[in-house]
Amino acid sequence: MKTLQNYAKELSHNRHNPSKLAYIHIDLAARYAYEAEERGILRILRAAFWRDHKTDTQGKNKSDTKIEMEWLLTEDGRRYNELKTDMDATEKMMRAITSISIVASHEIKNQL
Repeated sequence: MKTLQNYAKELSHNRHNPSKLAYIHIDLAARYAYEAEERGILRILRAAFWRDHKTDTQGKNKSDTKIEMEWLLTEDGRRYNELKTDMDATEKMMRAITSISIVASHEIKNQL
């Protein structure tokens, strides 16, 4: 799978090529769907972690912030956070492609 940096470079180099942008958009949408599915599984694991770590060894309730920090220190928590960051960046690139396409469409209409 390409890195987000690779997609960003492709986006920059092909901003005047609507056909190439359409293919990049499709690739990004597929990536987003794949990551959303994985993140959905991790959300279930996150909920189970919260349930199991709600109290400390003395039976006192932990703060939400403390539980979340403990979750992020696990391998699944790190992956969850990584997916969130990647999905946010992917979504922004998809929006950029949409914006570029709209502008190009308006420019073509203005030339006619």
